[in-house]
Amino acid sequence: PVGINYAEGVDKNKPVESSFSFTNVAAFTSDGEEISLAPATRLAKNTDGYQIYQYQEDTGKYKRLKTIFQGQATGYTKKMEYGTTYKFKLRAFQKEEDGTKIKGAFSKAASITTAPDKVKSFTIKTKADGVTLSWKQTGGADGYKIYQCTKKNGKYTRIKTIKKGTKHKYVIPDETTGKVYYKVRAYVIGADGKNVYGEYSSIRRYN
Repeated sequence: PVGINYAEGVDKNKPVESSFSFTNVAAFTSDGEEISLAPATRLAKNTDGYQIYQYQEDTGKYKRLKTIFQGQATGYTKKMEYGTTYKFKLRAFQKEEDGTKIKGAFSKAASITTAPDKVKSFTIKTKADGVTLSWKQTGGADGYKIYQCTKKNGKYTRIKTIKKGTKHKYVIPDETTGKVYYKVRAYVIGADGKNVYGEYSSIRRYN
């Protein structure tokens, strides 16, 4: 799961300042819809709940996404799209007898980039100019990486990086002999500048 860490404060009479960070992106499910922000490794003291805010690209501001009325809450699940960067902030609050909330300071912003979808409809065709690899364009992808191997379950070598998400075709000169296997995966450039990869396509054989 993706971790949210709540830092403990020193003032026991007020909500504490919260820290918020993702520790594992592996919780992103294969259908691209849910990601868990859980579990918390340390919960804020004397807190009745938390408010999660999400950054809105269209307004340039943060909008409250969810209020959790449980001081010991350990997670929240949000629907997310493939190949998209999200930014969140978090703050704790105490609820007074009259229902008003005393709110703590916001955490530092934390960003997460979800993986692109699995490359689909991957095919190989032989044409006059060589072997054409093609696949269905993956929404949100920044590019693709193509791999080959002489054994279906062997160790694959990357032979091409396509640095354009809208390009979904690549031609290889027909100079091979024997069986060659190919697979493709999409990638997006994450919030930290590193590539985030989707699942590999189905493996296709040439010859």
